[in-house]
Amino acid sequence: MGKLAASAEHEVMAWQAAWLEDWDTASRGAVQVLDLLPGDELRPYQAMWAYLGSVWARLATGAPGAAARAEQLLERARKAAIGTTWLRELEGHAEAEPELSTVDTEAVAAVAEAYRSSPKLKTAAKLDLFVNEMLANLREQYSVKYEAGLVSLGELLGARSFKPLGQGRTDAAWLWPSCWITVEAKSEQKSEGGVSLKYIRQSNSQLRQLAGDERVDEPPSGSISLVVSRRWMVSDLAVPAAEHHLYLVSPDTILAIAVRTAQAWTQIRNAAPAGVEGEDLLAVVAEALRTSLVLPSYVTEAVTADPIHP
Repeated sequence: MGKLAASAEHEVMAWQAAWLEDWDTASRGAVQVLDLLPGDELRPYQAMWAYLGSVWARLATGAPGAAARAEQLLERARKAAIGTTWLRELEGHAEAEPELSTVDTEAVAAVAEAYRSSPKLKTAAKLDLFVNEMLANLREQYSVKYEAGLVSLGELLGARSFKPLGQGRTDAAWLWPSCWITVEAKSEQKSEGGVSLKYIRQSNSQLRQLAGDERVDEPPSGSISLVVSRRWMVSDLAVPAAEHHLYLVSPDTILAIAVRTAQAWTQIRNAAPAGVEGEDLLAVVAEALRTSLVLPSYVTEAVTADPIHP
């Protein structure tokens, strides 16, 4: 709060300059704001101000140093925006799309295979039924339905998705060969209070239990565990106990991912009629998952904005 209070005056001054279309002053004001907002806890806010400063500097045509400042601030915004997708959406497709990562390639292949051969997803009617049930379940608070919705979402994301048997196990496991995500859902909790130490300890062990199931020494590097809760904070006792692969996620974030995933499958169905196979189908799937921001790398960014133990 102290940092935000210190930057407030400079924020107002920057906006006043922008309102007057004094773009160079506005951009320099954004830099002053950023200087007063250090620390990882304000990273999303830093990203927004760095992006604004970059845009204003780009508009300051002819001002000394403005062009270089625009590029520097944009790069600062990209680094600060890790864990979010809004900057990628704003930047659009001005640059060539990067090659898919390993996990994204795995997901594209799995989605293409499911689209081509899964009995419950093969026809438009069956796909609509599956997607609508998933979205309805992810709007539920009742845990059994919510957990079923999570498993369905994992399937549509191209993961091997299931709920492991046994007490204290994760509510949904999304497994790609090179990355795993476990999801512990507390959909029935009300928003008051913090996530308890009990739930944090339980979530800490989910990846290790899966590694035992899969008969490997450890999960793939970069695997994460999520706690989905309407509670936006974690109890003071639980924070030090949380392992670094643990993240707090709101149900709204999960639902937004599910809606975009449904859109991606609709796009695939429209662009790949019966008979499309091989590389043509893979290209359609990759484009749909990329533009809908539901490749695993994008999903991971979206759900890792709030580490429980920074």
